[in-house]
Amino acid sequence: MSRVMSDPLQLHTTPPLWGMPSISPACSKLETWFRMAGVEYEKPPLAFQEAPKGKIPFVVIGGERMGDSTLIIEHMRETRGIDLDAPLSPRERAISTAFRRMLKENTYWAIIRHRYFVDENWEQYRGIVGGLLAPGAPDEVKAQVAEGIKAGADSDARGQGYGRHTLEEAKVLYRHDLQAVSDLLGDNEWMMGHDAPTVLDATAFAYVGSFACAPFDDDMGRFAKGLTNLVAHCDRMRARYFPELVEAES
Repeated sequence: MSRVMSDPLQLHTTPPLWGMPSISPACSKLETWFRMAGVEYEKPPLAFQEAPKGKIPFVVIGGERMGDSTLIIEHMRETRGIDLDAPLSPRERAISTAFRRMLKENTYWAIIRHRYFVDENWEQYRGIVGGLLAPGAPDEVKAQVAEGIKAGADSDARGQGYGRHTLEEAKVLYRHDLQAVSDLLGDNEWMMGHDAPTVLDATAFAYVGSFACAPFDDDMGRFAKGLTNLVAHCDRMRARYFPELVEAES
């Protein structure tokens, strides 16, 4: 299936959730990019302790571990000549870069607030994150893992600054982000208006889908689900690159 002639790399990621490739938007983005690019990969059992930056996703290429989805994609572009943004003009590349940075560095923290710090959402998510990250462990261990992840997320969000906003302030920023992505897409099939998806499509699918596909019935979730062009974009990406997830939901 791949046009890349080399040994499969190893992708360390978390399992699928809610019809998305991973519980983590960064993991979903990278795996989507691999499938868009036709890169062969294997998914061994996740080994957090081996993550070179202490975060996921990470890959093992030729025995070398590499972290950060953006840097991994850049490495693949430089070493394997894969550039999904080749059709873009310099101006379009600049727009794509700005939107990808917004989703990764700003919208991501809204996802954290949505999952961990909206009480009714955390009641659902706690069991999910504990089960995914500590499969087979006793319930007490799963609960400890979930609470540890939440504490780390709180510390990281406060250090970044987003976690210092009230929930209502965070919602304003979040709505601006998603509305901007919706306005960019407009009536197009793909984010940058070309005939084929580009890197921004993988990123938007991963981060927007983290809201639009989540089962949480709160105003943040309803806002994402109300941006029908983004929901349709997520559906197209999933059908094109993850048909097994579509089949699993049917």
